[in-house]
Amino acid sequence: MRTVVTDEPDQSQLANDEIIEQVSAPRKKAFQTVRLSLRDYSFRNRVLTAYGRRCAFCDLQMNLIEAAHIVPVNMETSTDETRNGIALCTLHHKAYDVSLVTFDERYRLVTNPQYLEEMKEASLDGGMQKFINNLKPIINVPPESRDRPYIDYLIKANKIRGWSL
Repeated sequence: MRTVVTDEPDQSQLANDEIIEQVSAPRKKAFQTVRLSLRDYSFRNRVLTAYGRRCAFCDLQMNLIEAAHIVPVNMETSTDETRNGIALCTLHHKAYDVSLVTFDERYRLVTNPQYLEEMKEASLDGGMQKFINNLKPIINVPPESRDRPYIDYLIKANKIRGWSL
C-alpha cells in the first residue's frame, strides 16, 4: 500500500459547499454523480464488421463510421446485440439520432418532412438537397441475416423518436 502525504484536505470527507469554498474563484468546478449504463465494448466492432465498415445510409467508409444503436442506448430496453446496431457515418448517425432520417421495416430510408420544413423556415437548409440525394433508397444490410436490424427494435426505436411509419 502506498501512502501519499499532501497539504490538501481529503475531498471525500468534505461537503460540496466546503469543496467549492476551497477552489479558487476563476477555476471553480462542480462535482457530480454520474450514472452510466455498462456497455459491451465489442458492440462497435461487431456492428462495423457486419456492415463492412460502410455507412448503411450512404456507403461512405473513410474511417468515419460509427456503430449506432437502433433503440437508443439510454433506454432501459436497449441492448448491445449486433441486431440493435447499424453502421452510420458521423453525419448520418447524428441525423438518425435527431430524427431527421430513419428507415422502415422494409429498410427504406425516410426523411422527416416536418424537420426539413423547420430548417427551411429557419434558413438552415443549405445543402439539404445534397444531403437527401446522397441517401440510398434502401439501407445496406449485413449479409448475415442474424446481424440485420431486428424489426421489433426498429419499430420501438421509431416510436421512441416520434415516427409514425
